[in-house]
Amino acid sequence: MSRRMKSVSTRRPYIPGHESINPSPAPLTRNWYKTMTSQHRPLIAAAVGLAATVTLVGCTAVQDTLQVGQREFTYADSTEAEESGESFRFQGFLPDDATDVRLIAQLDGRASVMRWTSPTIFTSEHCTNASITSQPEIEAEWLPDPVPTSGVVCSDWSIVRSGDTQVAWRNSPDD
Repeated sequence: MSRRMKSVSTRRPYIPGHESINPSPAPLTRNWYKTMTSQHRPLIAAAVGLAATVTLVGCTAVQDTLQVGQREFTYADSTEAEESGESFRFQGFLPDDATDVRLIAQLDGRASVMRWTSPTIFTSEHCTNASITSQPEIEAEWLPDPVPTSGVVCSDWSIVRSGDTQVAWRNSPDD
């Protein structure tokens, strides 16, 4: 008995009005999925990237809404910091000539640590010179090591200076 092999058509079905989409259709083969995957890799990569971005933005929105966690903010200078939506977090500490402004804040508002560079020494009539006995509870890689022990106290804020680098922090209140 002889077996007949069934021939496989290499022509795509004709769909009226789709000539401009694919004027010279490629023949269908058993490995059409390999061609399709390689053609669509950039599209798939873009979709995955978009999904990751939406997820990260979503996490930030959840943090901001529920006021959990902490966020870090970095600004080139005091003008950029003051024009940001986060300017309320700086509590008036930044002089006009401040540069390399950084802040890490707990979103519940209980603790913050900030740093700026400025030749202007921080002063305020609401603050007193004091020996600083606390350390920032929020860890930041940009804190001076060691943190100076003499500085200024303003209510629950501590401000110290190391060269032109100034650091201010407020720890969570003891409940």
